[in-house]
Amino acid sequence: MRSLSNITWLYGFLFILFWPVFAPVQASEDFYTVDIEVESFQQAELDNYFAEAIKVLSVRLSGNPEITVHPAVQALIQQPRSWVRNYQLVNRQVDGVVLGQNVRVEFNSARVIEQLQQATIPVWPESERPTILVLGDWLQSGLRADFSAEGLSFRPDLDFRGYPDMIGLPQIYLRDTNTYSSLELVPVPSNLNQRQLQQLKTQFQSASHVLVLSAQVVGEVVQVRGQFYDLLTGQLVWSELALGDTLQSLIEDQFDRVLREESARYYASIDLMSEFWLEINDIPDAKTLTSFEQQLAQSRLIFDQIRLIQVEGRAASFVIRYRGDLDVMLRNVEQALPLNVVVDDRNLSYMRYQYLYLP
Repeated sequence: MRSLSNITWLYGFLFILFWPVFAPVQASEDFYTVDIEVESFQQAELDNYFAEAIKVLSVRLSGNPEITVHPAVQALIQQPRSWVRNYQLVNRQVDGVVLGQNVRVEFNSARVIEQLQQATIPVWPESERPTILVLGDWLQSGLRADFSAEGLSFRPDLDFRGYPDMIGLPQIYLRDTNTYSSLELVPVPSNLNQRQLQQLKTQFQSASHVLVLSAQVVGEVVQVRGQFYDLLTGQLVWSELALGDTLQSLIEDQFDRVLREESARYYASIDLMSEFWLEINDIPDAKTLTSFEQQLAQSRLIFDQIRLIQVEGRAASFVIRYRGDLDVMLRNVEQALPLNVVVDDRNLSYMRYQYLYLP
């Protein structure tokens, strides 16, 4: 049975075994420039600023909010100066008022992309990203503030626009409250109907999707309802109700979901494949093993190939070739058999499960 000491060897083996073909990545130089907020610039902290910027850039390029744990990204972080082309201090301003400073880091795009491609980390092209029309409002103590360009400028405590900018999601905002009123979006409806979606599609032709963020305080809890629509089809893609302590973190979670799911949708559309090593211990019999393989094989849109590599006693090892999102693939695995996670090491493309005997 393969031990954990062999995982590093396996990691290298799998990437040699599967080397995806990457198209040239075309993007503006701004796409490889990251601003890091600083309270007081310290020259001695420069490497830390660069390291934080690398984390932001890796999430932006890959479309994966968890990519920073990947060994290839960690290697970038360990030598942050090697990837930086230039940096400068710039004032952080709102309506001409200086609120602080940013360290603006410009990366060597060719070197960064080469490093990611060598590690088979795919890059979501800037040109393939959705342009999102963001609608919404904030309700507290009976007072409403809309998420318009003017409204967010007046309420810097609510202004979340820096986050989707940071992770590389293009956005469009309505100009002001009057624009919301003219579109009959006051208050922002719980669901957009087909007439409203068609009106938005006609008026905002550069937008491909709509993200509706309805936020309010309920007691001492912040509540954010997010709804994501595809303007091309007029369909609701997903809806989510989130509860938490702060508005900013909940809204950032909504944009993270857009980033994660839309990048996965793009990778699936170009048939980009990934591989994952899976072990299952305590399998009761060969019939269970066969049933497991057959159930996964039914999901052809996700599973391209399921290879049984080794059977030793009641333990089996698989290499699974899949397309799209890793979490979606693992959910399908866990629905096929009653399993308990023993080792979860996704950054090394490895998972070990134990079969659960149900009464």
